[in-house]
Amino acid sequence: MWNWKSGGLFHNVANGSRMPPDLTQLQINAKDGLLGRLAVYRTCEAHKKTINSMVWNESGELLLSGASDGYITITNPLKKQFNRFKTPHPSKIMCARFMPCEDNLVVTSSCHDGLMCFDLKDAVRNKIKTPILRVLTYEETKQIVTVPTQPKVFITCHTDTTVRLFDLRTRYNTELQDCVDNILIRLKYIPTAMSISPISHNYIAIGDNESSVKVFDRRYLTSEPVTSPVKVYYKPGLDISNYVTSLAYDEHEEHILVNFASEDLYLFDVAKDDGTTQYPTVRPESRSEAENNAFWRTARNENRIGTAFPSK
Repeated sequence: MWNWKSGGLFHNVANGSRMPPDLTQLQINAKDGLLGRLAVYRTCEAHKKTINSMVWNESGELLLSGASDGYITITNPLKKQFNRFKTPHPSKIMCARFMPCEDNLVVTSSCHDGLMCFDLKDAVRNKIKTPILRVLTYEETKQIVTVPTQPKVFITCHTDTTVRLFDLRTRYNTELQDCVDNILIRLKYIPTAMSISPISHNYIAIGDNESSVKVFDRRYLTSEPVTSPVKVYYKPGLDISNYVTSLAYDEHEEHILVNFASEDLYLFDVAKDDGTTQYPTVRPESRSEAENNAFWRTARNENRIGTAFPSK
């Protein structure tokens, strides 16, 4: 049966056997340990269209969701309560996050009209008219992360290959392309997912559309045209079309769990594995088959490739 004292699902995955498990046995263990006991606890009809983002607040009591209907909803599943707020976003909301320490402050991003931050206390009849921060852009914001020790700060990544830091105490230009002082990281490829280290809050792990995960240290960022990461990890294989859909640090800041589109889950040991410190100079699809095989063989020998866990 499931060992609840071992530190949770992430801890068991990180500290379990590195030998490829038998698929049938894996399914049996998953069913007995966790999946077999899952059941629908409560259903709330919070949105009328597709939900694109969901996140809990710090206490785990409130659930914030953003959807294609332009609404954000704050739900308390335990008390069967939820409040829907109409935002000024004219297009679908792709990401929504609580600001640290304040459940009334919410930052959202939309598909075509940029970022907004709202104080829900200012809502009139559950309709938000004037955001306290608004930055317009036609570049999609792929993800928003907050820094627990900085309640007024959040970090975003965009399809213009930039990662930016916003501070609610600072005034910014209305157009995102005119905001250059808040650019933290300039990337070579489009970022698709992002996570910040949960203990030190110094490291930002960014997944991109080229099947790689790059780790940056916020204390040592360069002003180069492409910011140099401190570590880079690659997905094994020749197909680089499997972009990163999501990633997360574990609670000990030692591993990063990464999911690639239509692929397996991979676990990278960032505490013990130095990865590589540079981008590949030649794109995988431009190398010969022999060069590709040599590249991945070297990567495996150097332990720069994560342990794979079957998704089926």
